[in-house]
Amino acid sequence: RIRDTFTDTEPFASYRVRSVDIDLGGHMNNVAYISAMAGCFSAEEWSRLQIRDVEVIYRAQTFENETLYFYRSEQEGMIDIKAAKEDGTAAALFRLTGAAREALE
Repeated sequence: RIRDTFTDTEPFASYRVRSVDIDLGGHMNNVAYISAMAGCFSAEEWSRLQIRDVEVIYRAQTFENETLYFYRSEQEGMIDIKAAKEDGTAAALFRLTGAAREALE
């Protein structure tokens, strides 16, 4: 379970939802959340992270022109990430497992 415990952290990245992120239902496509989160890291960082698994929990719909703010919390072998709407509501929660802690230093 990924806990929404990012109250003491500042966002490390942001993403403005674009028309290409929107599905036929009129809100952000689930895969677009993953792409937005992945874009928070460079290709070099992804390579160093050595991620084995990504878990995603979708919490709230996001619409075109909204901004998502990304927060992270690191534990041994895991990075939890919250994609939050402007009001702080979690839109999606991610857990990256197998993360090499030193990769982001």
